Amino acid sequence: MIGDFFRALFALREPRIKAVVWQVGLICAALFAGLVNGVAALLLQLDLFQAGWLDAVADVLGIGIAFILGVLLFPVLAPLVAGLYLERVAAAVEATWYPELPPPRPMPVGEALLQSLKFAGVLILCNLLALPLYLVPGAQPLVYYGLNGFLLGREFSDLVGARRLAPAELAILRRRERPGLWLAGVAIAALMTVPVLNLLSPIIATAFMVHRFARRQLPNR
Repeated sequence: MIGDFFRALFALREPRIKAVVWQVGLICAALFAGLVNGVAALLLQLDLFQAGWLDAVADVLGIGIAFILGVLLFPVLAPLVAGLYLERVAAAVEATWYPELPPPRPMPVGEALLQSLKFAGVLILCNLLALPLYLVPGAQPLVYYGLNGFLLGREFSDLVGARRLAPAELAILRRRERPGLWLAGVAIAALMTVPVLNLLSPIIATAFMVHRFARRQLPNR
């Protein structure tokens, strides 16, 4: 798994992937900035204190909280961007590392994006339900990595796997490799908390899962 993750990082240097790096980075940066600004604007509307200086302190804290919430909610955005560029990234990784693989089932952008939208809804709902746990001191990392690791591992596995496996086969693979998919999801969730790299997380996560699937279809690799 560690090797697959680093190969996914190196994929950013591939000529066919470089073409989408800036596009994905700019889209993610704009979405992240919009998310943080939206949360900050909402928090700044709250007039909690009558004293001006207390409100000023609350405003500064609110901006910090908005940034943290933006990081926590970023996993909702990454799969949506991945849905736009899934086929281009996956095809580039396979052509470079696994040219002997048979052609996959082409996945239209609309199909991948629809699947990502459905998943985003599940991710938002699950994180909202877990919100009380996020407020427990010391529990935030466990909740963030435990919950989003499970969900992101499943989502990116399904997005990439749907190109080569039928739904029934995907379900079997998901049950058989549940611990491995959770660990892969934790790695993706951790990547989304690293500045700059988090903006490229849709590319890295997609390439990561392509490597995992390809090695299972080519055992000699």
